[in-house]
Amino acid sequence: MKNGQIAPPIKVGIVGAGFMGTNHLRHLLEIHEAEVVGVYDIATERGIRVSQMYRVPFYENDEELLAAADMVVVAVPTSGHYAVTKKAILRDKHVFVEKPFMHTVDEARRIEALLQAHPVKIQIGHVERFHPVFQQLLELVRWDDVVSIELKRHIPLRKKVDVDVILAVMVHDLDLSFKIARRLQTDIAQVKAAGVTKRHLKIQPFADHVSAHILLGNGVFVHVSGNRAGAHHERRIQVIEKDRTVIADLLKDQIEILERTDRRSYHCKRKLLEVEKRETLKDEMRHFIQAILNNDRPEVSAEDGRRVMELSDLIAKEIYGS
Repeated sequence: MKNGQIAPPIKVGIVGAGFMGTNHLRHLLEIHEAEVVGVYDIATERGIRVSQMYRVPFYENDEELLAAADMVVVAVPTSGHYAVTKKAILRDKHVFVEKPFMHTVDEARRIEALLQAHPVKIQIGHVERFHPVFQQLLELVRWDDVVSIELKRHIPLRKKVDVDVILAVMVHDLDLSFKIARRLQTDIAQVKAAGVTKRHLKIQPFADHVSAHILLGNGVFVHVSGNRAGAHHERRIQVIEKDRTVIADLLKDQIEILERTDRRSYHCKRKLLEVEKRETLKDEMRHFIQAILNNDRPEVSAEDGRRVMELSDLIAKEIYGS
């Protein structure tokens, strides 16, 4: 409903029918405010297969798909984000682009500049901001008491990607670090990083395990670890306060709170909170559609995406050299 009138659905086109593109398509079909007008993929057979599976039109080129859409979902490999996003913005189409925002910082800055002349909405797919565990963590933490924070994301590689572990895995937690810094009313002051580059696995010569040590302007220390080797799957955020430790498990949808009862002993109270599971990808997409309909600022803007890219680039230079 807008100005007393029922707003027409946003016409959405999907560019890229791989793993993420198909997930977005599946969720968009369940959002009443969206109408999927079609899908395009450079791999024609895959695109046709997905279009038939979900009963949406297949377009043989992205130009025709853009002409039919109000908004486009960019779910191509990262190296192709810039070309598709630029093409959409030049045609005044709203853009949802999967993380990482772009392949390079320069590309991110060029897209951000392009938006000055084409004021369309754009959102970057940092989906963890919409995770109910993270959202509840923001409410539970006693921010004035925070000493340090650790974000750990270990995800064994299971699909073809064209970037290192920083852009493939760690970017989620780098984005959350910015969100946390904003909640603490501060910013990132210093970054040190190390990574495993001599024992790379799938993508030479890029690192598969990286640790970043981030110092915030208020003295809070944030440690971010990203790994795509091995077999262990873990997504956790641990916040250490003066007398409590809060551990958020984004895989198990749980938050554990440990609180000391006496400073002279190790005894503590333990509370385990179960968090209701949600389709975070659907929530993320629904939020963007509503931002378009209501002319609101999307949760993850081009500026947010560019800042994550700059931080990623800084970490990469620490590991690989300038």
